Amino acid sequence: MVRVPVDEPVQGRFAYLEYPGILELSGFEQMQRFRRRDLPYGPLWYLTGLDLVEFGIGSATFRLPVTGWLKSAAGLITGGALAFVADGALASAILSTLPSRKVLATSDLSLDFIRAADVDSDAIIARGRVIEVGRSQALSEATVEDSTGHLLAHATSRCIVTDVPGDLPDPPDAPVPWPDHPGPYPFERPAVGEFVAEEVWDSTNGIDIQRAWQQGRLARTPLSNLLKAELHSVDAGSIVLAMPASPWFCNTGGAFYGGALALFADYAVHGAIQTTTPSAMSWATLDLRIRFVRPIIPDGRPLLARARVVHRGRRLAVAWVEIVTADQKVAALADASAMLLQRMPWHIRAAPIDERPPDHPG
Repeated sequence: MVRVPVDEPVQGRFAYLEYPGILELSGFEQMQRFRRRDLPYGPLWYLTGLDLVEFGIGSATFRLPVTGWLKSAAGLITGGALAFVADGALASAILSTLPSRKVLATSDLSLDFIRAADVDSDAIIARGRVIEVGRSQALSEATVEDSTGHLLAHATSRCIVTDVPGDLPDPPDAPVPWPDHPGPYPFERPAVGEFVAEEVWDSTNGIDIQRAWQQGRLARTPLSNLLKAELHSVDAGSIVLAMPASPWFCNTGGAFYGGALALFADYAVHGAIQTTTPSAMSWATLDLRIRFVRPIIPDGRPLLARARVVHRGRRLAVAWVEIVTADQKVAALADASAMLLQRMPWHIRAAPIDERPPDHPG
């Protein structure tokens, strides 16, 4: 059995749980302390390297290193990885405007994808800005680019803003020590997993590839190892996947990160759509919408994603995903659409999702 990062003891600290007095600071002051490294980061940073790199009142920029762990079976950066980095920028742009004793939770997250990321890019960058902040709700938007400057996606989010009840202690009056975890951290290590060979893509239909993964006849991919995703069932037009509700996917507040759920939902969408594809066909996700229904307790028990294709045309597929907890309570609902690229194997890698390379005969 391959050992993956989420099998290891969790790294990082939950600063807000250990020092709740941080919430006596404004959102901007909280972000200043994290940016100065006066407060330690949570497990999500150690796992993926997702980092706040710049912010102002009403804006925030996050950077996600492009590591092998983020790559799909075809060796590409999926739309789910863009959602992963966008969620941080969208929420933090809102946080930067909030007074003390306010917290927020993402209610929904939407992305419209423009083009695939350059696989040689060293990072995905999301730049978020506030649209409107009210007493109980706030809206933000973000652009997502790769480090070569290509615009990859436009994202929007709605967050719910609530008051912090009760008394709070004073915030720490000195920098809080970071934990002494030996490196390299998970995101700094070589990815574990394999891509699917071109000859397999070109000669095998999608449902047979999915069943080969389920039966262990194909090696696990880097992204499946990052999520520790397991295939429970595969049918034509539908799949059921599991991933652990691990503390590794939590932020500094100990909350399960919405971007991790979006990455999982997108992973499930790709799997469901793939069960409908013939050999030598690729596809590109056009959009992803996810609504967060309830918070997830990071107790390590499995989350299930039940994905099914609700429309399959000649050029377009639409899929729906329900993510439920181990107690069978709905945690998130998502839908996505994808453009099906006839006679375009993955290795051709069209850049803008709706264009063919100039030298392609199709």
